[in-house]
Amino acid sequence: MKMDLVAEELDIKKLLGKLLTSNSGELNPDLLKRLKSICKKDDENVRITSEVIFSFLKKAHSVIRLNCVYLADILFSRSNCYRILMLEKFELFTSLTLASDPSKPLPPPESQHKKLRREAIRI
Repeated sequence: MKMDLVAEELDIKKLLGKLLTSNSGELNPDLLKRLKSICKKDDENVRITSEVIFSFLKKAHSVIRLNCVYLADILFSRSNCYRILMLEKFELFTSLTLASDPSKPLPPPESQHKKLRREAIRI
């Protein structure tokens, strides 16, 4: 049983790595479907997913952060567990996506700053 959880955690991390580092401008539907299926099985998988999303949000790349915003929107609408976890870290989420602290500006590419802010506000 414990090995299954470890394998699922590794699968979640791999899936999120592929989903969130894509430069295509949208999330891969096949990978997204797999992730949603894994998250549906257990709230622990949702917690792992949330932790990984927040670790990617801290990366110094606006496109990765934008992908995190898109994924957060999808999970927020589907999972009560994810909503609770997001609300617990909402201040961090907004500071990483809106650059509300002038001493911590958004990372490059600058061409994505406006879109990142707009999408974060939208969701």
